[in-house]
Amino acid sequence: MTTASADNIQVVVDQIFEARRINRATQQHLMRLLLNHNQLTPQEQTCVSKIFDALHRGMLRVVD
Repeated sequence: MTTASADNIQVVVDQIFEARRINRATQQHLMRLLLNHNQLTPQEQTCVSKIFDALHRGMLRVVD
């Protein structure tokens, strides 16, 4: 993974947490960034885990 991709993933994750919600377009954009590589780095895994944990705890809303 390149640093630019890592930065893009972090930017998207930061935007999700700032808005405290995720919509379909953002989810699809994040998935494209994550699936762009064969393996997730530990940093990428942490980002995904944070999002799932926040969704599970009700800290993020899913909106259309």
